[in-house]
Amino acid sequence: MDAATLTYDTLRFEYEDFPETKEPVWILGRTYSVFTEKEEILLDVTSRLWFTYRKNFPAIGGTGPTSDTGWGCMLRCGQMIFAQALVCRHLGRAQMGVGEGKSIGQWYGPNTVAQVLKKLATFDTWSSLAVHIAMDNTVVMEEI
Repeated sequence: MDAATLTYDTLRFEYEDFPETKEPVWILGRTYSVFTEKEEILLDVTSRLWFTYRKNFPAIGGTGPTSDTGWGCMLRCGQMIFAQALVCRHLGRAQMGVGEGKSIGQWYGPNTVAQVLKKLATFDTWSSLAVHIAMDNTVVMEEI
């Protein structure tokens, strides 16, 4: 079976990597055509949470491995599946950046990211997460 691959290190994803198939491409409940929606497929794939191998962490047990390359892949897959399920369950396919005047693929500055996270947190009724933004390096305790 042909498959397209995306490496997060380089974020290189070539359109030539898409298998030329008339069959629909399904990504988490949405269907795409390789022939007419390559850009949409790319945007969908690169918008997903990505957990990859870890390296250079303190040796497990003091003398053990400092990388999970070769044995951590299923842990990362499980984390990605679980995280994506939580996002879909609690947030849906949230496009909060659009509300901040940013289109998909446009660069987000630190303040925009903070504003988007604050908006997303308002939908989080299951963990009571709150986001406070210190404008001009000032925190007003009464507002928290």
